[in-house]
Amino acid sequence: MIDTLQKHRLIVLPSAIASFAIIAVGLLTYDTPRLEWQHAARWTADWSAILFLSIFVPQLRQILPRIDRRQRVLGFATAHLVHAGAFIVYHLHSNAPNLTTVILGGLGYAMMGALVLIPPPSAPRMHRIGIWYIWFIFLATFASGFENTERQIGAIVGVAAFLAAAVLRLFYLPGSARK
Repeated sequence: MIDTLQKHRLIVLPSAIASFAIIAVGLLTYDTPRLEWQHAARWTADWSAILFLSIFVPQLRQILPRIDRRQRVLGFATAHLVHAGAFIVYHLHSNAPNLTTVILGGLGYAMMGALVLIPPPSAPRMHRIGIWYIWFIFLATFASGFENTERQIGAIVGVAAFLAAAVLRLFYLPGSARK
């Protein structure tokens, strides 16, 4: 594991730095701990979503040719672990999260850990299921923003991006007969 992190530190370190910088902006922008950590958690989730899409959409390999898939997976996992920390601190300053969020999100983190630790050739079905499960969690999270007027634009952008990513993944895979 240490060798893997040393080999991929060029993506893990910038991902962690960016994530902590996002938290700092949240902490400097608002005046109460609840709002500071709420936005830090929300913005680190958005950053994680962008990194996730770079894994989920195969066509992005052409845009990011120097960053291999494994590096992008580790960058996403790093950013999302920082998000988990911000999310936990936010909930220490506010109400407890609902049970559905804890169960589905916890399963998502367990799946993310398995995807990081187990190489795709060893468990291809788990990787197929896992990446779609994480996609679903992001989609559902963005869709939940429709009920909050402050988050509706982000919800529209997030849902549209994740639905477009699914279409690209399903119908425009490199080498696909459906191209």
